[in-house]
Amino acid sequence: VDSDSSHYESYGEEEEDSVKDRAHYIQWSASQPCLRSPPESRICGYLSRKKWLGQWKKQLFIIRNTALLQCYKCAKDLNPLLELELRGCQVVYKCKHGKKMQHELKVVAGSDTVVIGFQNCQQAEEWRKIIEEVSSSFQYEKESYSSSSLLKCDRLDSCRSSTVLHTDSEDDKLSGLPSAISSVEMRDKLNVLMNCQWQSLWCQVEHGVLKMFRDEVCEESPQYSVQLRGCEIRSGEDTAQTYRITVALHGDQVAVLEQASCADEKERWLQLLQD
Repeated sequence: VDSDSSHYESYGEEEEDSVKDRAHYIQWSASQPCLRSPPESRICGYLSRKKWLGQWKKQLFIIRNTALLQCYKCAKDLNPLLELELRGCQVVYKCKHGKKMQHELKVVAGSDTVVIGFQNCQQAEEWRKIIEEVSSSFQYEKESYSSSSLLKCDRLDSCRSSTVLHTDSEDDKLSGLPSAISSVEMRDKLNVLMNCQWQSLWCQVEHGVLKMFRDEVCEESPQYSVQLRGCEIRSGEDTAQTYRITVALHGDQVAVLEQASCADEKERWLQLLQD
């Protein structure tokens, strides 16, 4: 029996319709609706949550601006069944062809894990981007806040963040170290395997996050971003013309980077991603 599709639960049309009322309650202040206060949540909707033994249950998911992922049994409930802190979390997309729930997001926050199912790739991509934005923004704030103390750290990887301030003498010393690779220098166009498809993207590492852009100028939000903390970076299966690097999290493949320059460039990317 296919465990991924062994059980699916719905709460009926009445519950589906009431999600709009719940969303309205979340989005705007009930006490002063005319003032249009800032929305409390970034996104909400009925999604499928993977439960024990591969069972799926349809529940209301909300991502609040406070970086909390909350899950409710239905729209009428005020107390969430689940609260997950998204700051610093990891998210992995899985595409399972032939399964009833073909698109999944696995969100790992510390010792807590939740698997969310989606009906289509576009919906999964929308939620993945928002979760990664929340997680990445926390990592950026953390790096910026600790920039002064990081100057005293012995680890060379703390020196490659563009937000860390150095004196001229410190920069001169760092520039002579071969292992202190700048993420700006390593902005390359690579073939990237993400979400079961190959794309040609401009890649760079910033604040411990692998960012991938469609354009070289990198002015817009990245197409994809991967938190490298906790990821396993290893050499992939090279071919006669290409060199590959695999990024995995808890045994699940997150991305494959492929470049056709040379083995030395692959080693530089391996070092940058592992630092």
